[in-house]
Amino acid sequence: MAMTKQIRKNDCIILSALDELVPKDHLIRKLDNCIGFRFIEDIVNIYIVYQENQVYHQ
Repeated sequence: MAMTKQIRKNDCIILSALDELVPKDHLIRKLDNCIGFRFIEDIVNIYIVYQENQVYHQ
């Protein structure tokens, strides 16, 4: 029981936004401003629909 209390006492949750973690002048921010990464979400959605259709038609 003492061990359980000690573990719970040391648990914590860290929440932060990506804006807080990446410096304002970092290369990633510059790339994000120049390149639209929306196409990745579109490709993933197409793949998910394809996979669902494969499962349905088996």
